[in-house]
Amino acid sequence: MRTQELKSAGPPTIAKHPELTQYYYDNSIRATDLQRQFYDRIASRDQAVMAGGPDEAQFFSLFLRAMGAKKALEVGVFRGSTTAYLAQGVGEDGKVIGLDICKEFLDEVKAEDFWRELGVADRIEIRIGNAVAGMKKLIEDEDAANTFDFIFIDANKTDYDTYYELALKLAKPTTGIIAVDNTFFHGTVLDGQHADGSAIDRLNKKIMLDDRVENSMLCICDGVSIVRKRGPDEKQ
Repeated sequence: MRTQELKSAGPPTIAKHPELTQYYYDNSIRATDLQRQFYDRIASRDQAVMAGGPDEAQFFSLFLRAMGAKKALEVGVFRGSTTAYLAQGVGEDGKVIGLDICKEFLDEVKAEDFWRELGVADRIEIRIGNAVAGMKKLIEDEDAANTFDFIFIDANKTDYDTYYELALKLAKPTTGIIAVDNTFFHGTVLDGQHADGSAIDRLNKKIMLDDRVENSMLCICDGVSIVRKRGPDEKQ
């Protein structure tokens, strides 16, 4: 049976029962008072919808701990909520490098103060500038190819394909994970009328056929694809 013919018995349960959404949050997210206060601060600002959800961030933290990740890259930091969870996930001897075009959004919500209060500030390095240039610098100038345990892509959507290709160079073979955010992009991947949605749709379809990786798209927040970089001699 071809992959395209494989279908589940129906839509996800939460799609059939929207009232489960609050139940899902109530019985899934374990946020401290400090984390809740920070998310409230983000919610009070413009463009709050751009911030990663706490359910997704918590999943990443759990996932990084389980895989023993010590080196993570975040492509697109925005207000730094997910950054904090990644830093928790890599542990005291781990490191998170965050790339973003500007620091303004972090400063607006005093993200660095939050990281310090949470006890993870010393694990986080923020680099301001173009993300593509930042990723190329890691590869070309810092000999960081094949060294990252986890890479989270959540920046300029029309550059997603470029980020993905660079992430494949940076991720460790066999064990390296690339998480691609907004794989549904608010439903615009379906209509072909939105430049960002169309760019993500193209990447979703590319990943689906990419023999260099194995992948699974999860219905968390606005959709996220978990992609594992295959080893050089690995068979499908």
